[in-house]
Amino acid sequence: KTERLDAVKKLGRLGTAAKDAVPAIGQVLRDAEDPDEIAKAAAALAQIGPAGVPELTPLFKDARIAHARHAAMALARMGPAAKKAVQIFISASTGSGLWRLSTRTRSAKRSSSSAAETRRWTAAARHDGSAART
Repeated sequence: KTERLDAVKKLGRLGTAAKDAVPAIGQVLRDAEDPDEIAKAAAALAQIGPAGVPELTPLFKDARIAHARHAAMALARMGPAAKKAVQIFISASTGSGLWRLSTRTRSAKRSSSSAAETRRWTAAARHDGSAART
């Protein structure tokens, strides 16, 4: 696990030069169950930039809330580079996507927190994404 996380972080640091590694990082993200691994893989895709968008957007519909949340945060970090994902995120966060996922969480507190986070990322995504980086 440690070697895989180190490799993912190093690829992320390469930025757009690592775009050929995006499918492999996406696979790491989809397979991950550990919160740290999910966060690192999503962050690496954000660092790589627009090439990572296709690996992140399907996670909005993932039944695992951590995957959907980290995908949204990664896209927000990309700012304008993730513009093509905004409509997908908005669609997923209302009705059947992240909103429904947030209601499946174990506690009402966590659920309301997830819903608030979804609204925050939606607002940030509708702008240039810079609000999400604060």
